[in-house]
Amino acid sequence: RLDDPAAAARLMRDAIRDGEYERRLPAIRAARRLVLERYGLFPTLSDIVARRHDALAGAPSRAHEVVLSRRAWRGSRPSRALSYALESAVCAARRRFPSLRPD
Repeated sequence: RLDDPAAAARLMRDAIRDGEYERRLPAIRAARRLVLERYGLFPTLSDIVARRHDALAGAPSRAHEVVLSRRAWRGSRPSRALSYALESAVCAARRRFPSLRPD
């Protein structure tokens, strides 16, 4: 409890000694994944946009679809990662060598 610092310190020492964090790590990871993939800002916005779009179009809901981060999008297919890497290389070359820029 917060109003008893000695008891709180004892509780923390016992938890560290007993390996409570390591024992609960799978549940912590699962909860983190849920927050990032289901309850986070972008998945929530994606769900709201999909539901409103589908309601206007009269189509069935696509609530299972999510907006992927750039890293997740590249990792979802190797061809996407290759395309992104090539585009980045071309942009970097154009910045470094202005003569390569299209007119």
